[in-house]
Amino acid sequence: MLERSRKKYVSVDLDRELGTVTGTTASGPIPFNPKVELLRARLLTVQPYRFEGLIKTLMEHSGFRDVRVTPASGDGGIDIDAFVDKGNDFLAGTHVQAQVKRWRHAVGSVEINGFRGALSSTAKGIFITTSAFTRAAVTEARRESKPCITLIEGTRLASLFIEKRISAVAAAASHEGEA
Repeated sequence: MLERSRKKYVSVDLDRELGTVTGTTASGPIPFNPKVELLRARLLTVQPYRFEGLIKTLMEHSGFRDVRVTPASGDGGIDIDAFVDKGNDFLAGTHVQAQVKRWRHAVGSVEINGFRGALSSTAKGIFITTSAFTRAAVTEARRESKPCITLIEGTRLASLFIEKRISAVAAAASHEGEA
């Protein structure tokens, strides 16, 4: 009976394997970058609600407006609400909601499904983590029959902070004990 169940629910095995979101280029895997990994490790030390504030800052530097971190409790699975800036001719005004996870372990398909269920019917979803996504999570986020969810894993997240030259990450991590 267990064997039949495993064949029926293939995603169980896929939730044990890491998936590829942005970890490759045309020439192969993205090379290891110590600066990116150091920043990713620093992000893991930031308190969860403060981490959401850092993601808010990143989104503001990335062309979103009216970015708002939801209350720490009772957020219904949505950590950040935002809108695409009017400077983007194609997506201006699009409502965006984000789930933010400061995790060491991989995000699975269960979390993707839970987030999709929490999204407003008018919102585009972005799932951001300091870790990685399982193959099942990547498959679920890209399922054609459901609203697509953009995935940003830890290496890409740290790279975005570097690209946008946001130094608040270092300050937040180093002053964690002062709050």
